Amino acid sequence: MKMNGFKLLGIFLISAAFACNSKSNNNASTDSISTDGNTETSYVNLSTGEPLQIVNDTEKGYYVYSDTKLPVDNDLIFVDVSTRDTLYGKTGAIVNNALLKSAAGAWALNDELVERNGDNIKIKTADGKLKIDGDKLKYKEGDTKVKVDGDESKVKTADSKTKTDGAESKTKTEDTKVKIDD
Repeated sequence: MKMNGFKLLGIFLISAAFACNSKSNNNASTDSISTDGNTETSYVNLSTGEPLQIVNDTEKGYYVYSDTKLPVDNDLIFVDVSTRDTLYGKTGAIVNNALLKSAAGAWALNDELVERNGDNIKIKTADGKLKIDGDKLKYKEGDTKVKVDGDESKVKTADSKTKTDGAESKTKTEDTKVKIDD
């Protein structure tokens, strides 16, 4: 369950860093949940344009092939046709506007914006930075800083600080302090 929260926060932050740039979607479909708890959506391989038979395995926290249940390739670039987001690798990191197309027609990550080393990813934008290192995540944009380490997270903005550790949460503003225990 720790990884699911981390993955959701990572996807949210990456989405905030890159705006979707797709103009049309002729293959749109709707999301559904399969009986085994996996999210099923239509995906297309960006390089080939062919449909992919993959699902987001919510228990494992990454994308797998529907038939074999093996993780997708680390370098796979694919499109979620329902959201029009371009996703990368088994974690499905959203990489809209961070891709380059070669003269030969092959798609690759823009090395000036995205640095990848195994499971470690660093993304730089004009407004902020995102770093994913295993199950740790750091994000900074303007006055906002977010740190996630497994089940513990810290969010600092110009107006407040929030720390969450499991079910316990503390929020501090200029005027108030709030602590929530479960």
